[in-house]
Formats: sequence, structure tokens, C-alpha cells
Amino acid sequence: MTSPELHTRHETIVEADAPAVYDLITDVVSWPVIFGPTVHTRVLERSPQGDRFEIRALMPDGVVRAWRSHREFDAARRVTFAQDHDDPAFGRMAGGWTFVPLPGERTKVVLEHDFTPPSDHDRDAVLARLDHNSTAELAALRAVAVLPGGVGRWLLTFTESLALAGPVSAAREFVWAADRWPERLPHVDGLDLTGLGADTQSLIMRTRAADGSVHTTRSLRVLLPGGSIAYKQNQPPRGLLGHCGRWDFPADGTSIRSTHTFLVDPAAAGAPEAALNRFRAALAANSRTTMEHAARFAASIGAVR
Repeated sequence: MTSPELHTRHETIVEADAPAVYDLITDVVSWPVIFGPTVHTRVLERSPQGDRFEIRALMPDGVVRAWRSHREFDAARRVTFAQDHDDPAFGRMAGGWTFVPLPGERTKVVLEHDFTPPSDHDRDAVLARLDHNSTAELAALRAVAVLPGGVGRWLLTFTESLALAGPVSAAREFVWAADRWPERLPHVDGLDLTGLGADTQSLIMRTRAADGSVHTTRSLRVLLPGGSIAYKQNQPPRGLLGHCGRWDFPADGTSIRSTHTFLVDPAAAGAPEAALNRFRAALAANSRTTMEHAARFAASIGAVR
């Protein structure tokens, strides 16, 4: 990386000890349910000394950008990072997170970036975008780090699968064509879809619960290389701080899989175990209904062929 022309520094005080905050930053898998801009992450390599991962994040201009970064971990005090390739807006970026222990089990968190934007970019606009996302990330860190009993007490990931008797491409088409869900899925009361390029969608969906109530959620969805569909609810259902997931269509074509990761809001939940079970049941019911209808659609296509 050439000498960076720009350096930014953002900092905040978190009411949690340094190791707990450090763990939130090194666990990149959980970022989509913690940090608002993060849509999807995928770990490519990991060891006690660092990792390499792929991330997709929403920029303030409404564009979802993807990049790969590698990081080095330094004993709960600092995490340094550098992007593998130049970014269209930021050039080659690097930086780090520093965790400074303070009295009373508090931590000063410092987030720094070093980069050189391309010469044809408005540097004030680039700095404004970076400031927006960095400020949002630090605010989320302050909120999540103080969850009673730690984040793990309120976080759950689970996967369900369903056999397919038709072409997997048809099942994928059914899931991707969310604009047709109101006519195809009984729990979808209404849906507005906006395409953000060939592989990204923005959804506003109204879902009818078993008790007849209607909940509105906002989501971003990305068609990943290989055919999986990742999504992140940037307006999750009431009672959740975050919810993301992925639809997978294994290469053998025999099944469809749905994975959910969600973070419960303790202020609206009650006992952790009961809340986790309640939200798991509701999310599983909706995704199972979607998988069943996708499987029937795929089977009907296969029968025609």
C-alpha cells in the first residue's frame, strides 16, 4: 500500500471490559446482526492470530459494496485490518481497532482508517460516507456490549432443510422472485421490491402472524456467487435487535436450506431461553412455509419438463 493521504479516527467509550468488546470485533460472523451497515460476511480463513473474510455492507448512498479484508489479532488490545484490493471509492484501505481498558470495566474503543481515494472522487463525500458508517458501528458496539449476560445469551443461529423433487434452479427462482410472494405465500400480506443492480434487492415486506397481526420489515438481499441468497433485515421484527440469514441450494440439487441468525432485544423479551425459542419457532415457521412452496414450484416445473 502506498503512503495514505487520509487518516480518520473515531472513538467512543463502551461500558464493558476490553476482552468482551474485542470478542465482538473479532467475531465477524455476527456482524450482520450487530452493525447496521453490514449485510453479509463470510470467513475465508481464521486462526488465533487473525483471519481473512469477505464482507458486503450498505453505503450511505444506498449501494451495497463488497470487499475482502485480512486482519491480525493482538491479545485483546488491537485488531489491524487491510483490504485485499482497491475499493472504487476508498482506494486501498487499512486501519485498526484499539481497545484501551478504563476503570470500572469500561473500554475506550478507537477505530482508525488510512486510505487514498481515487483522484476523480469527491473527498469530502468519501469522508462523509466513512464517518456515517464508523459512527453507526461504534453506536451499535456501545449498545450490544452491555446486553445482560453478554451477547451470546441473546444470539442464536439455526438451519433447516427440505428435500427437493424438482430442479434446484426453479427453487432458487422462487425464492429470488420475492415480488411474487404476496400471491404465492400465505404469510406475506404485501411486498415492495426495488432492484439495486443485478444481484441486490431492497424489500419492504408485510408479514401476517398466526394471531392475525401484521409486521413490516425492511431487508436487503444479495445473490451470492454459487447461487446462495443472503439477506439482512435492516428493520427487523419487534423484539429483535438484528436478524440475517441465507438461502442455500446445494450443488447436488436434492434440497433447499434456510439459515437464520438473530439477536433478541432483552428489553422486549423476558427470559432469554423462552425468547430464543419463541422467535426461533416464528422464523422457522415462515421459512419452512417458503421452502415448502418453493419445493412444490420446483416439482411442478420438473413435471412439465
